Amino acid sequence: MDKIKTGKFEIISSGSFITSEKDKSEILFKRKEEKITLKLIFKEKEEKKVDISSKGTKEDLTISFELPIIKNAFGEGFTNPIQFARFDNGDLLYLNLWIRRLSGPFQEITYSIYVEKIKK
Repeated sequence: MDKIKTGKFEIISSGSFITSEKDKSEILFKRKEEKITLKLIFKEKEEKKVDISSKGTKEDLTISFELPIIKNAFGEGFTNPIQFARFDNGDLLYLNLWIRRLSGPFQEITYSIYVEKIKK
């Protein structure tokens, strides 16, 4: 992958895909020895709040994002990246999503995963 930087961030993974299930998808990426799985779980919610939980080890970590179901064909997403993890060296990980409702249960998800390198 080419190196992409935007502001203080370096993009370490990005892409888009169309979901095949209405309620969950996963994004898997690696950095050095660490394997990270992001689970995107969509639920009917009153608030447009994102709940984040994690489990596993630093070598094999799963982070779950519980998101509201998007009903907008034009899309909705984060206006600012959400910080979701910190590597042992202090670098911070962020996620940005844009989600568009397609027909039926299908959604188009565009994502970027950023790292902010913390100088010591």
